[in-house]
Amino acid sequence: MKRLRKKKKRLLILRILLLVLFIGAFGVLVFFCRRIGEKLQAEHSPSDPDGPLVCVDAGHGGDDGGAVGDGGRYEKDDNLKLALAVKGELEKRNIRVVMTREKDEKISLQGRCGIANEAGAVLFVSLHRNSADAASAGGVEIWTANKGRGARMAEHIMAKLREVGIQKDRGVQAGTSSGDDSNYYVNKHTTMPSCLVEMGFITNKEDNRLLDKHFDGYATAIAEGVDEMLKEIRSEEANGKAL
Repeated sequence: MKRLRKKKKRLLILRILLLVLFIGAFGVLVFFCRRIGEKLQAEHSPSDPDGPLVCVDAGHGGDDGGAVGDGGRYEKDDNLKLALAVKGELEKRNIRVVMTREKDEKISLQGRCGIANEAGAVLFVSLHRNSADAASAGGVEIWTANKGRGARMAEHIMAKLREVGIQKDRGVQAGTSSGDDSNYYVNKHTTMPSCLVEMGFITNKEDNRLLDKHFDGYATAIAEGVDEMLKEIRSEEANGKAL
């Protein structure tokens, strides 16, 4: 009888220990699950409804394929893929984003500007790929309509892209590639500072290779450049400076 009681006692103690261990392990599991959930929520939660709004424009779309590279690579597809990635990077920084398109559809130039203007965007970034008859032409260039905030945003973006690695920095320029006195439509007709990023030449193998290799890095770089400009704007407005 004594042996039986001792055995039962040992079993009871063992059960209690197992229960304590189970409760402890369950508590640790709940803690880590909660932390992971909080992290995911922070990464994917909607942006601050009162935060800055940026318009990201994926050039071309629909039956307007834009420039074409080797193997039937269409500019419109590269533009949209990169624009969506930039949108995600901006939202991670609690920056609200309005897109001119989020699928393969044609939006007029007037419509693109209207989306940004009516939404009250603070900045406008249009994403494109360049092209040339000479396959040797390559590098990244960014176009603006003036030397104000649009040009400064472009400089921030270009600096970040250089850090990731581009074939050639073709500079930040005002006007159009044709060399006349006009500006690209989206730069001219948006009411906020804007720039048009030519993310390398789709007709250049090295530019295409770099875009594919550094795709995530380029998206991050563009978002960081925009974020830098937003910080400048907040600082200038706090000190009473205008556009």
